[in-house]
Amino acid sequence: MMHPRMLARLAGFFPQACTIQRAQETVNADGEVQKAWTNFAGHIDIPCSVASDQIQGGEIQASNRTYAEGVFIIALQGYYPGITAAMRAVVSGTPYDIVLPLQSSHGLNTRLKCRVVG
Repeated sequence: MMHPRMLARLAGFFPQACTIQRAQETVNADGEVQKAWTNFAGHIDIPCSVASDQIQGGEIQASNRTYAEGVFIIALQGYYPGITAAMRAVVSGTPYDIVLPLQSSHGLNTRLKCRVVG
């Protein structure tokens, strides 16, 4: 358990900035659904820290290709209960699909379990 003022003083533990985005789906002339990502108000340039989850990740087999999947935990400085798994996080230009947002039971911080497929 940490005091909120202590979290505010831990700027060195959150060296990066994260922007949360949500998708707006549209249908093009060919009937294909396309996603346009827009910034989620109040969730821009949040101090964060990104760490790789060494236990998970791996490869995804598709019919014509193999994809590498990386699983990451993004720790946000602050409590953001409005973040959902339908959103994505962008850190240093890299988009991360949010798999599971995890909020602390005391309303102090948020961690995002994310994946990158490439």
